[in-house]
Amino acid sequence: MIAFSVFCGLTTLSALVWPELGTVLYVPMVFVVAWEIVHAARRPSTPRPWRLFAWGFICSIAADSISAVSILFGATDSAAGGGSVLLANPVYVAACVMTIAGAFTLEIRRHPRDWRTGLLDAMALIGVLVAAVLVFAAGPIIDSSMTPHARFAMLSYPLLDAVVVGVIAWMFFSSAKPRAKTLLLLCGALALWPFADLMIAMLGAYDAPFIAFIPARIGVVASYVVFAYAVARPDLEAVSEPQPEVVRVSSARSMLLICTLVILPVLLVIAGRYVNSALQWPLVAVVVVVGIATALRFGQLVRELHRAHAELKEAERNLTSTRSELYRRATIDSITGLPNRLTILERLEAELDESGTQWVSVCYIDLDGFKQVNDTYGHEAGDRLLELVAQRLSGTTRGSEAVGRLAGDEFLAIAIAVDSTAGQVLGRRILASFTEPFVLDDGVTLSVGASVGVAAAQPGSPVESLLVKADRAMYRAKTVEGNALVEWTEAIDTPV
Repeated sequence: MIAFSVFCGLTTLSALVWPELGTVLYVPMVFVVAWEIVHAARRPSTPRPWRLFAWGFICSIAADSISAVSILFGATDSAAGGGSVLLANPVYVAACVMTIAGAFTLEIRRHPRDWRTGLLDAMALIGVLVAAVLVFAAGPIIDSSMTPHARFAMLSYPLLDAVVVGVIAWMFFSSAKPRAKTLLLLCGALALWPFADLMIAMLGAYDAPFIAFIPARIGVVASYVVFAYAVARPDLEAVSEPQPEVVRVSSARSMLLICTLVILPVLLVIAGRYVNSALQWPLVAVVVVVGIATALRFGQLVRELHRAHAELKEAERNLTSTRSELYRRATIDSITGLPNRLTILERLEAELDESGTQWVSVCYIDLDGFKQVNDTYGHEAGDRLLELVAQRLSGTTRGSEAVGRLAGDEFLAIAIAVDSTAGQVLGRRILASFTEPFVLDDGVTLSVGASVGVAAAQPGSPVESLLVKADRAMYRAKTVEGNALVEWTEAIDTPV
């Protein structure tokens, strides 16, 4: 790259002093770059689209070299380099065709599902660029007296350049962010080449002096060097593989269509005043093509908006469902379906925090013989027994009463009433629910009892104090044969 920069500087300085020497240096300079491109294109690992790009650049280098040689020997109409010999035209057309074919092949390979959407965007942009070329580049130099062959020769360069620029925009906007460096180098090389070539064509049309062509010539060679660097990068194969789908309704694509609808009428107004009649039918054809492409693209946008709206609704439903599931897992015991320890204790704390005169009673429940069930029948039978116990406990609650699982085979029931006897009433219903045996799915019948400790407190009392009292009452109930209920009294805390 450093050697190339020095060479470009020498070529520019020599062209300022001696144009023929600059032309002599230009030809070997581009052939050195062409050799590097051919070497990279012939590697077995180079994907097919990049080979098309490479041969497109080779044809462009050949066309430029033919033009440079013709300038050197005075075989063109313009000594400044604006024209070219007849052979350069088809070679340059072949370069553009292969470049466009490479872009099509690369985009279909990278985006096999949605490449048509990007193609419509490219068609709209190409139409605007072609209209701009017809109005500003071709309008001043083409008239009705020229033959069709002469018109084609004058229009082929700028029109093909416009198509190449549109293809670049297609590749750029259809790529997801962050865009690969190799792809950016490709787009940069492809953009610099037609813009510089279009500048050369316009300068030649206006008979600009030789010195005005130097930046454009350097831009053309720079595009060759940038492409040679891109095609030699190791991530060439990865860039050419199928890519993730980009956002369907992007702001860049929407702005592109809006600019198309705004700029095209402006160009038509300018064309109606300043462009001769020889270009009227081409402009009409461009307007028709752009109108069809834009209409189809807006139709796609409407469908994509509807689809995006439906996907958003579906995502909202999934989010709501996920939140509900997460809330259920965070608040509900997975085995019994009852409120888990955190939830039932939060309920108890809320009841005690409320101001009022009602008593808050709790029943601390521990199953009798549950460990023997696990040891004898296994943990699956134990989990099923817990589920059946939870169903019976839920059936014993009334009104504002609640029951939840603390841990293992321990449960907690809450009762709210005007006096402290509500816990005893609820505890007796709980004990009564254990009189019937539990039948597991495999027909095994289990008789399991429960020890219930009852304690009551008024609002404002600490949660921990109430739970400790109920827990001690429950352990006192454990010392009684069979189902037992013990209400906490100060005597329980008195050492014997």
